[in-house]
Amino acid sequence: MKQSVHNILYPLLKLLPHRCCNKLKMLGNILVSDWRMDGFPPIALTERMSHAAAREYFAELDDESLAALDWIYLASSLYIPPERQGYYFFDHSQLTKTTREKRKAMRECQRQFQRRYGISNAEFEVCYYQHGLKMLPNAVVDYIRGKDFLDIGAYAGESSLVFMDYSPRRVIAFEPSAKSRRAYARNLAAAKVTPERYRLEPFALGESAGKMNFNDSGAVNTSPCVPGNDCCEVLTLDSYTTGKSLRIGFIKADVEGMGLAVVKGALQTLQRDRPVLSLAVYHNASELFDAYALLKQQLSGYVFHLRLLNDVVLLRELALIAYPKELVADDNSSPQQTKEKHATAR
Repeated sequence: MKQSVHNILYPLLKLLPHRCCNKLKMLGNILVSDWRMDGFPPIALTERMSHAAAREYFAELDDESLAALDWIYLASSLYIPPERQGYYFFDHSQLTKTTREKRKAMRECQRQFQRRYGISNAEFEVCYYQHGLKMLPNAVVDYIRGKDFLDIGAYAGESSLVFMDYSPRRVIAFEPSAKSRRAYARNLAAAKVTPERYRLEPFALGESAGKMNFNDSGAVNTSPCVPGNDCCEVLTLDSYTTGKSLRIGFIKADVEGMGLAVVKGALQTLQRDRPVLSLAVYHNASELFDAYALLKQQLSGYVFHLRLLNDVVLLRELALIAYPKELVADDNSSPQQTKEKHATAR
């Protein structure tokens, strides 16, 4: 209904004087829309690359990837700098909106997650999109079963709980925040996940070994990138896996801006085990552009996709999904299309 009102009224409003038109748009957004600042600063994309240049940069990806890129550029253009934050107004009809049916399904999935695990308000990228696992072709899902999963930036364990449904040999979780690790242990114990099924490591992963000071707020967006009085050890994934009998099938990394550093320290492991990847790339431009370029250069025969894993709020959860091309060598469809095709065939 709101979209229909936008489609009818906005062309008519353009016939009015500019100032009057904008005031009526503001009033309309106050009445029918979520018009407050979301509060999450988006990537400063245009400082790194124009929208047109970014489309050319990711030109080899599928149409859904380019649509996700368009969405994040548009959302970024609507951001108000901190010194001007408060309230803002924009034409909601520009943004891709989730359908009412999909939003309802997402909310129901959130409620089911709470009933199952006792964790309220789980993020949609976790409980609904499952960090992109829900979008993968069946052959890719089969490929990761029985292998080790890495949950890098594990927070309170919601992602690890979801991963248990994909039959991992074990989930290895990396979480430098002591507060989050305590919540992680409580949540997995409450879900009756035995210690044999996971390992919780107190490290941050990066490009090189060392130590890092950070502010351990215990929040979902606690980042080693934010200086503070707490300290954590930093390892590379390559050094961590050395001498261990791991068979890594899936890596999820959401590390609040350190995504590129994680990739740089993991190249030998990625080349050896050829895991499926779900890398959050919405924190900064280096995650979005440089991580993709490095992975594309270092991993031969991989399929890459950009996917929005939370399209309800203004700007959240753009992920780079990657998996070995040989798993779906006979199919050029996007992950979701491939999964639907397999379901139809069954």
